[in-house]
Amino acid sequence: MFIVLIVGSVFFLFGAYFLLDAYSFRRSSEIIKGRVVGYEKELKRSSNNSSSGTYYYLVVEYFTTQRYRLKGDIGSSAMSYDIGQEIDVMVKDMDPTTARIKRPARLALGFIFAFLGLVALGIFFSNVKDFSISWNILSPLIMFLFALGYIYYKMRTKMSEMGVTNISEMISKAKAKHEEKAPLKKGEDGVYGYQPSPDFISSQAEVKQVPVYVHLIFLLIGIGMLVFGTQELNKRKAYLETAPSIMGKIIDKKSSYSDGSTTYFPMVTYTVDSKSYTFKHNMGSSHPSWSVGDDVKVYYTYDNPDKALMDEGWLNYLWQGLVSFFGLLLTLNGIKQTFFSKRRLRS
Repeated sequence: MFIVLIVGSVFFLFGAYFLLDAYSFRRSSEIIKGRVVGYEKELKRSSNNSSSGTYYYLVVEYFTTQRYRLKGDIGSSAMSYDIGQEIDVMVKDMDPTTARIKRPARLALGFIFAFLGLVALGIFFSNVKDFSISWNILSPLIMFLFALGYIYYKMRTKMSEMGVTNISEMISKAKAKHEEKAPLKKGEDGVYGYQPSPDFISSQAEVKQVPVYVHLIFLLIGIGMLVFGTQELNKRKAYLETAPSIMGKIIDKKSSYSDGSTTYFPMVTYTVDSKSYTFKHNMGSSHPSWSVGDDVKVYYTYDNPDKALMDEGWLNYLWQGLVSFFGLLLTLNGIKQTFFSKRRLRS
């Protein structure tokens, strides 16, 4: 379970950084109209040097006192813009070395990572009360605290070297130093900044447009997931509000091995009207917070006592909530791409 804390913390901090960085940059920058001039194609490779897909990075030109060109920092397998399409460029203090393309990708990534991080942290802290203190739990926790202490010590040392008194001043000073970039160079075509490679796509004929029906399919999938997830949430809520409950006991655990990891499911027994029933809980974990012998709350139905559910608090709604969340994301993106995209309106 301790790994859930680490992964959740990393995901949440990574997402929060993306959100705060995107928000603060948008607030402190000016908007300049730019124009899509092409895509830079890059072939991504996996660790064993095999191809893992082709990604396209948007390339935009804009004009202040000179013509500038910049390449987007987030690639995609789809080409979502037409050559010549107008697009907003954000420039901080009119410094072209700080320019960014205004797109929702950074905010969307930040939101997704932060949400998944919060879910993982919620799973961890909801089970803290069930931890039995053992060396397997205590040793990584001590290492984690020592790591935090070391990071704090290094930060205090760095703050002293930089002559600042708090973290905000240190971040501001470090960011200012990082942004002291070399002036953009002028290319042979007279444009400053990014210079395209031989794989640069600059012709609309080479742009692989995603057909409208593809976005429509994802929209329908998103609506289906959203409706299904919402219905399951309501069913689970109604069940937990009306089903009788009783205390049961974990008597065993069943394991399931897949993709190099083992998942454990608790086997729970409980007694109703002097008759005992045993069931396997439908949610498992590779690092379970429960132990054989634990007393747990069980929800059951009078008509079918064999069908029961071990109470796990808000985790009772976990998979239904995740289905609803990702269904909502697909639905919103599908609506935008199908009905409100400038490319769709022009076609």
